[in-house]
Amino acid sequence: MSKADWLFTIGFFLFACGGTALSAISPVKGEAVAVWANPFTDSSDVYRIISAADGEIIRSGKWSGIAVATSADPDFLARLYKAGALFVSSPIAASGCLALNIQEMS
Repeated sequence: MSKADWLFTIGFFLFACGGTALSAISPVKGEAVAVWANPFTDSSDVYRIISAADGEIIRSGKWSGIAVATSADPDFLARLYKAGALFVSSPIAASGCLALNIQEMS
C-alpha cells in the first residue's frame, strides 16, 4: 500500500468516526438538551442562560456549568447560544458529567 493509500484510509476512518460521534452528541429539536456554560463559574450561570432562553431545567449534576433543559420553543437552541451557552448537545454527551450528585428539578 502506498503512502497516499494509507493517508486516504486514515482520513476516511477519521471522517467516518467523527461523523458518527458528532451525530451521537448533536441535540435534537424538541427534545431535552445539555447546556454547557463556563465551567469556572457557579451553577447560577447555566441556570441564567436557560432562563434567558425561556427553558425549563430538568436536572443538573456534579459540574456547575452543565444542566439539562427543555423548551417547547422551536428556536430554543439558538436562544441558548444567544444567552451565552458555550455548547449545546444531546444529554447523552453530558451523561458522565451529570452521573454524580444528580439533582432532579421539578
